[in-house]
Amino acid sequence: MPVDASLWWLFPVAIVIAAIANGAGIGGATFSSPLFVVVLGLEPSVAIGAALATEVFGFASGVIAHARAKTIDWRVYVS
Repeated sequence: MPVDASLWWLFPVAIVIAAIANGAGIGGATFSSPLFVVVLGLEPSVAIGAALATEVFGFASGVIAHARAKTIDWRVYVS
């Protein structure tokens, strides 16, 4: 199954799943990949790629939230 513009709707669906999963403390790809394969019938390579690509946004939202709360020790990442 080639990836084309007709799969645009996967992006917002995956972001919602990632946000819910990150709120629960686990990665969204844990839910997205099986959902895309079993429920939507996508090939595993497309499902995993879409799930991992959207995780970037879930991780970014977590970093922003923790940075605003000042719960990140940036010295660990800089050194």
